[in-house]
Amino acid sequence: MRDVGGPGAGGDGRPAPPEALHRFLTFWTPLHGALSLELAGHFASMGFDPALLSAAEPDAPRAHGG
Repeated sequence: MRDVGGPGAGGDGRPAPPEALHRFLTFWTPLHGALSLELAGHFASMGFDPALLSAAEPDAPRAHGG
């Protein structure tokens, strides 16, 4: 892993610990996907209320064994 100076890396040349990377990716991946879909208008074209996804998100890790 290469230090990119992001959160957890400390900017000191050491890579972020695997636990920090896992936590960040677990948080960022669904958030990025939902934001991208909402900003592009895909939820509206499907007649989907993004608030339902936001409300269900906190329960997702427990439902999937996380």
